[in-house]
Amino acid sequence: MSTFSNRHVIFEDGIAILKICNIHSDVLKISCTASNTYGKATSECYLTRADKMGSEGDVTERKMSGNEEQPYFVQHLENRTFTGDECTLKCNIMGTPIPHVEWTINDELVTEDE
Repeated sequence: MSTFSNRHVIFEDGIAILKICNIHSDVLKISCTASNTYGKATSECYLTRADKMGSEGDVTERKMSGNEEQPYFVQHLENRTFTGDECTLKCNIMGTPIPHVEWTINDELVTEDE
């Protein structure tokens, strides 16, 4: 069985949002990666059902050189607990040019539900 049945992804004005519905797993590893021609940055967290214990979140960034404006996280993802079967995650990303944003859940790329 899949760990969730639908999701919604938004990236607007530097805010990246992932809404996951019908979650069937106790723990999900979530990451958001922003990239442009000057580099990339990734923020990770664990989403844990309220009665389970989570792991620490990580933030990784690629080194940049010169005056490049690689993406960076103004607001990172944070480990959190959830109840019920849905959760919305949000992070704030800056970079010039505007970065391309990708979300993964348990290391699988998230695509928008059709």
